[in-house]
Amino acid sequence: MRRSVTVFPKLSDTEVSSIVETRKQYARAFNMSVDCLISNSSTSKRFLHQVQYERIKEECPSLPTGLIQCARDVAVEAVKSWNEKKTRLKQKHPKKAERMRRLSMKEKCTMRYDVRTVTLRGSQLTFSTCDKRIRTIISIPWFFTERYPETDGWKLKGA
Repeated sequence: MRRSVTVFPKLSDTEVSSIVETRKQYARAFNMSVDCLISNSSTSKRFLHQVQYERIKEECPSLPTGLIQCARDVAVEAVKSWNEKKTRLKQKHPKKAERMRRLSMKEKCTMRYDVRTVTLRGSQLTFSTCDKRIRTIISIPWFFTERYPETDGWKLKGA
């Protein structure tokens, strides 16, 4: 069974600015990936990795490779979904499908973290940013720990 819990870690101003810079570079990596996929009419992670990985690494040198991979995966999923919506729209409303906006991610975007980029050990949370891994102590809300005790063996899947 999967459950999500929202936590609000206490971060310093330098850590927050590091996260903001990471979000900007993540959005840039996402947009570069989407442009490559759409211009090459592809939805393959392998193709995207072969074609774009080095270029993204040059454009966003401080972005950790784990986050580049996450941005790539999100871009592939977004393009697949966009293509599917466009195909369905073409069948019903061809003119609307032509005017459909191209995919892009804003600088203030949500980032997908996975097991490569985030770690939870007890109440210590660490996650990757452009500068370094940020370490912080989090507290799981009481209502969550009451309903789902730690004895059930929590596993962190992503953030």
